[in-house]
Amino acid sequence: MGRLTSMVRLVTSVFGDVSAADVNSIELLMHECYGRLKPPDLVLVDLLLFEKAAAMEAFFSKEHLSIGVSSSRFDESFLALHDAWRGTPRISVCIERIRDVPELVYAEAIRHEVAHSVLHGSLEYYILPVPTALKDAAKQIGLTKNNVIDFLYLISIAVKDFEATQLLYSEGYVEDQVAYVRHLLAPSEMDRAAWACSIGNPLAESICLVGRLNDLGCALPLVENAVFGGLVMECIERSLSYLPEKVCSRILRVTRMLEQLSNLATGEKISMLAKSVVEEILKSTFLGSGN
Repeated sequence: MGRLTSMVRLVTSVFGDVSAADVNSIELLMHECYGRLKPPDLVLVDLLLFEKAAAMEAFFSKEHLSIGVSSSRFDESFLALHDAWRGTPRISVCIERIRDVPELVYAEAIRHEVAHSVLHGSLEYYILPVPTALKDAAKQIGLTKNNVIDFLYLISIAVKDFEATQLLYSEGYVEDQVAYVRHLLAPSEMDRAAWACSIGNPLAESICLVGRLNDLGCALPLVENAVFGGLVMECIERSLSYLPEKVCSRILRVTRMLEQLSNLATGEKISMLAKSVVEEILKSTFLGSGN
């Protein structure tokens, strides 16, 4: 099959010493993906390439302050990011981080952000109403406004990651997505340590658990694949192996609910997933209810 091209215009900005070869390879990768996805309305995407992770961190810390983003930062270790806080889809890539992973993994990380720009490339996907379930939970278990915003952010990225994987899977990206989610789901000492430190603190425990939903959401659409589905499910289960069995069961129930929401709009998915998170994770953790 010949190289697919796209009509999407990339406006590339470079921060630090990023080689022309890196710029060219990432732009070609993105154009190939846009050519396959064929977004009907997407015209322009800002592409930000950072040589160093520290520069990317500093840029987005300043951006969040400037724009007034009130959620905490949960993206500090990402290889690539998508946002639309400035009203235009924007994809940011950290060259330093992608150097540390196999080419197939970083290529799919970038394609994943391309899918986000196709599906979630406007401000409406970032300025979200707080679901009723989260509002009610805040009153019942004593969450602050910032706690609620953080949980809404984590729930929303789980939904959007699920949708991004679904789109790429529907267009034939399979083996590379499997490689990407295996990387995401690899047992992390950071996850284990964070969970160990959180035990006994309901808020910290809940953030640890809800924070895993985006990785699981990325992986879930691939479970149905006849060739790789079993492997992906094994990776999901292994990635949660540090959790108590009952906790693991609850988080898997929340994740699998996404499959039932496939025909809903993104905002509706977020509201429904928030309800499940409240019932299966927040109430169980704060109030000791649930199985």
